[in-house]
Amino acid sequence: LLEQALLADGPLLADGVATALAPLTTTPRTGAELVTTLRIFLETAGNRRETARRLELAPRTVAYRLRRIALPGNPICLPARLR
Repeated sequence: LLEQALLADGPLLADGVATALAPLTTTPRTGAELVTTLRIFLETAGNRRETARRLELAPRTVAYRLRRIALPGNPICLPARLR
């Protein structure tokens, strides 16, 4: 129900996304890379190899970035099988 409410209310969804991504975007030097990695990872339905291919990175680099995104305290929590 929460997801449906967020999707139905554009401004609320935008605020939620901004809040969730804020810790990533403010990460010195690598914030933009983390956000781009997360975006492509979600676009590829959680496929690390395809994400790595699109970013022209090694799959281990993508895995490292996903672990950084899922650090404790970040509101974005990826299941362990996706990290």
